[in-house]
Amino acid sequence: MGFLYELQSQLETMNDEARRGKDVDPAHLRVIHTNLPVITDFCGMEPYNGDDTYASLHAYMKEAERILSKRGNKWTLERDALTRSCILKRGKEALMELKRNNHNLQLENFVTGSDNHRMLDVVEDHIVPRTGTIYLTPRSRIGRAPFYSSEKHLGNCHIKTLWFNLAVLLLMAILATILLLTDYPGRLMRKEG
Repeated sequence: MGFLYELQSQLETMNDEARRGKDVDPAHLRVIHTNLPVITDFCGMEPYNGDDTYASLHAYMKEAERILSKRGNKWTLERDALTRSCILKRGKEALMELKRNNHNLQLENFVTGSDNHRMLDVVEDHIVPRTGTIYLTPRSRIGRAPFYSSEKHLGNCHIKTLWFNLAVLLLMAILATILLLTDYPGRLMRKEG
């Protein structure tokens, strides 16, 4: 929702500038047009084909907010049901003991970045999250992903990060072995000397 809130903030700032009679900064509209397709895809909505008026963009973003809120409520209910199930099976004290023994708040803050002061930044018209990057689906199709991401994409293949990284290490080891067995670095150095 933070991503959508940033888009709504850009829209409200743009509207406020227009109401005050100031020149509207075109960067706000560029940020909205650049990032609105991300929300559209995530919400499963039809692509935005309205005009650049406040009313049209506001209505579209409100619909996206409704969809995200409904989805968030569903996930919250599922999490609560799972928690209730654990309490019924093991008891509340056992659940609290499990959390005390296995949860590390410092590690959680480090991995999720939840101790950052800013949740989002706008960089070259793109909204860039600063927290929770491990939960993002990688956009790159060449294996690049946010740090601690659970999967990487190679073309249309989704590969778990562990297996992707092991494959890269294996490939590097094979390449290094071939180079050392053929004495390529040594021949190159002798040729220069």
